[in-house]
Amino acid sequence: LGHSKRILEENCQCRRVLVVDDNEFNLLALRTKLEARKYSVIKAFNGCAALEELDRIYSDPSLLCKSRVCRRISIVIMDVDMPEMNGLDATRAIKAKQQQGLIPLFPIVGCSAFDTADDICAAREAGMADYISKPVKEAR
Repeated sequence: LGHSKRILEENCQCRRVLVVDDNEFNLLALRTKLEARKYSVIKAFNGCAALEELDRIYSDPSLLCKSRVCRRISIVIMDVDMPEMNGLDATRAIKAKQQQGLIPLFPIVGCSAFDTADDICAAREAGMADYISKPVKEAR
């Protein structure tokens, strides 16, 4: 989480991370690491659920922080291989909403056990800002 940690610290005061993964163990591992760094974690089990969660978050005015540049979400950590809607398709859908001005810009970081050059390239082409391999290790 080294480079991604720096991305987290550049955003508004909300310190909310949307973690999208279909594996409960992976969600728990990421949640534990992020909460230890004082981030609030919102979880979704696939890309469709992530889009629903973002719709909920951006329709709830109580989630605004005091920052005038509030993004409500600092970052999304997105598994790539999930049922229903995979992380690449979900990222494309989120990026489309951002380009239309429906939600603010925030980075999406791909997270997968598959980390070949082709996998990383596909993640970047979908709009992911960074890519981390599972299992996720602590930044030093």
